[in-house]
Amino acid sequence: MNKKQVLSIILVFIVFFIYALPYLFLRQNCIISAWDNLDSYFIWYKILAKYGWFLPLNFEISELMNGVPRNVFHSELIFQVAIFNFLTPLKAYITVDLLSRFVGFLGTYLLLKDFILKHEQDNPLLLSGISLCFAFIPNLLTLTFLTILGQPLWLWAFLNIRKGNYKYYNWLVITLIPFCVNFELITPFFLSVIGGIWLFDLITKKKFNPIFLLSIFYCAFISFITIYRFIYISFFDKNFVPHRKDWSISLIQHFSQYSFLSSILKGINTQFLNNGENCAFTATKLVITPVFLFSLIYSAYKKSKKFFLPLFGLLIFYIIVSIIYGLGFHYEPLQAFIDKYEGLKQFQLTRYYFMLPMIGVLTFAISLEFLKENFRKFGKIFVLIFILSQIIYLFAQNPYITSNIRRYVTHEKINSENYALSYKEYLSEENFKLVKDYIGKPQNSYKIATIESIPFNVAAYNGFHSINGYLNLYPWETKQKLNKLNQKLIKQHLRNSIYLTIWGHQQIILPDENSFDTDVMREMGVEYLISSKIITQTKNSKLLFLKEFPPLQDKAYPIYLYKLLDK
Repeated sequence: MNKKQVLSIILVFIVFFIYALPYLFLRQNCIISAWDNLDSYFIWYKILAKYGWFLPLNFEISELMNGVPRNVFHSELIFQVAIFNFLTPLKAYITVDLLSRFVGFLGTYLLLKDFILKHEQDNPLLLSGISLCFAFIPNLLTLTFLTILGQPLWLWAFLNIRKGNYKYYNWLVITLIPFCVNFELITPFFLSVIGGIWLFDLITKKKFNPIFLLSIFYCAFISFITIYRFIYISFFDKNFVPHRKDWSISLIQHFSQYSFLSSILKGINTQFLNNGENCAFTATKLVITPVFLFSLIYSAYKKSKKFFLPLFGLLIFYIIVSIIYGLGFHYEPLQAFIDKYEGLKQFQLTRYYFMLPMIGVLTFAISLEFLKENFRKFGKIFVLIFILSQIIYLFAQNPYITSNIRRYVTHEKINSENYALSYKEYLSEENFKLVKDYIGKPQNSYKIATIESIPFNVAAYNGFHSINGYLNLYPWETKQKLNKLNQKLIKQHLRNSIYLTIWGHQQIILPDENSFDTDVMREMGVEYLISSKIITQTKNSKLLFLKEFPPLQDKAYPIYLYKLLDK
């Protein structure tokens, strides 16, 4: 093992260790991103694990949204779902996070070494540095596992098969990765791009390459197996009507619509000039994009086809995806067209942007090689500075890192309410147990309504059976009842109407008795209301305040328990 290999191993170990420090030392006091993370996937998967790994197709999960079929969740074949059956929730989460980053590093390293930077195979320090720049992107949707971070390894395996390398490990990769991603976020889009590569070869090289084509269909087949529950509930369960029945993309995006040209510019600004969508954060704005644009322009000036052509090709891909994103999210005529076709509406063509974090790092890799080759005197220093700067920037953009530093190191006040709570404070298990003991009945014998100030689904995490919360697929009948319950709130503003009646993933109830219908609550079987704020009661209130449960942790929320009175 030479000096460069030793240094690269040390670098990788240091970065992974620094990233894992909050998990190692803070444990349940660690702040973990709640947005589309703790408030959703984490709680859903923990609740599923409570009932067991393999459940019947007709099984009901009663804690969420007044009871929903098991089939509305990802199947038990998915790694990030299954692992909650074998580890405690926090250990399962940490395992998914660290393992996904290791796979992201490994996949990027192999992709760079074998295809992108083939002339740098004897430079493990450069390959490791760039690979770290992908492995530690702020993957806010941690429990989507390899949806983003597995793409380089996936691409590496397909490119191996494309060039005639049919060894077992390539087939193993394209077999296993579908079990480690969220199908709806990446699989159709990634495989269509791979299919585009096959088609490009067919047109430009007259090369049919049947094994490569077979590998794409094989991966698609495996992917469909992983979503067997979704296929069943969508095409064979005649009793299930999804709440998305009311969806209208043009109405959901009503307050962020622009002209054709402005929509395109908005998409390019979001995805290319900034750090992308929060769901697929690219973190390219400060370092990668400037380095990429400089290398692109300078390679054109130098007439260096070796670098200009791949950089220009990646730029075209970036711009096309940005335009699709901009028009899909902001151009009303296109949205109105999509609304006419249920398949297009649910497919969400804009999700090609989930590939942009990987594309961004590939542009970075080629750009750094260009700088290294064309600025021989200072090129290596520039490359080192840019890689270290990007790693620092990644950490600075990750709320898991910054929130823990601000709270435990610099002791700053974080003004984001529930989203700045530690894991332990957010879930408040001890306090919810006090509530359960105070009520003194089996939790499956009564229902509750969760008032907005309580974090989404936390009551369900703690065993309560709630009529509302946050779920991206549930029965349309439940949505209709909740809309009736919130009729006063819905009539107050168009935003409320769109949020609750059209989109409907998150069903809130405000801490004001004037905003909801207690009769509908009673019809839905509600006996108790749980809130972290005092509910404003009407003159002839149908609510009886029972008890306040003060927070047991430093910054946690109190719990106010109310009983819904009989008529």
